[in-house]
Amino acid sequence: MKKQLNLKTIVPILVISVFACGSMYYVSQQKSLSTSSEKSESVLNNKETTEKKVFNVNWKADLSVDLSSSSVITDAFDYISLVRIDSIDGVSNYNSLTGKYVNPYTYGKATILKNIKGNISNNQITYRRLGGVMSFDDWLKGDPSPEKIMKIREESDLKNISTNNIMVSSKVDGDIDIEVGKTYVVFLMRDDKINKENEYFIDGLQYGLREVQQSNISTYSTNDISNLKVKNNVTGEWEKLSSVINLDISE
Repeated sequence: MKKQLNLKTIVPILVISVFACGSMYYVSQQKSLSTSSEKSESVLNNKETTEKKVFNVNWKADLSVDLSSSSVITDAFDYISLVRIDSIDGVSNYNSLTGKYVNPYTYGKATILKNIKGNISNNQITYRRLGGVMSFDDWLKGDPSPEKIMKIREESDLKNISTNNIMVSSKVDGDIDIEVGKTYVVFLMRDDKINKENEYFIDGLQYGLREVQQSNISTYSTNDISNLKVKNNVTGEWEKLSSVINLDISE
């Protein structure tokens, strides 16, 4: 059964409230807008890098539940898995199943190494995760107040830059980037109405994507994950998986 995580209402200067793509909660976001010049990875082929101006969009999200609590986050998700991220295939803000624009999300492929809670029968899945870097023009199509955004652009140092050379980095404050090749403990959900077949949403922001300590990976057995250590994305410390998940994970 799908559970709902609600976000408290925020009173922002510029508010854009839309349903997160596949997320379990309604995102009420305050945008903090800034620009920077950096090498931005192409969302088209994920390989080439070019010098781009980056339009940073940071969201303020005040969760009404404490996802740092092991009991709360364990209960909130039907699926918890140990996965390896095999690819990042792109970033989009459009859901083809609903025909609606949504918050930008990163998508790609992952391998399920072990089901910790719930049973995902396929070893190979596709995933979505809130946030990512995409072209300014594509991002603007999904923004409910494009006139305001264009006005902000005109008043910034992007005024004389072609939108073809502007990328948008969209992220919730405090969240982390997903990385190819790393192993994570992830908190997953899916909804048949908005997720494609064999597609899952990695949710819970920085609390729902917990990197596994590299030195642990070579020694662990999928039959015993009790000694795995995962990263606390708030403190930067490594902590035992048993302190993160409120389940008996010893076998």
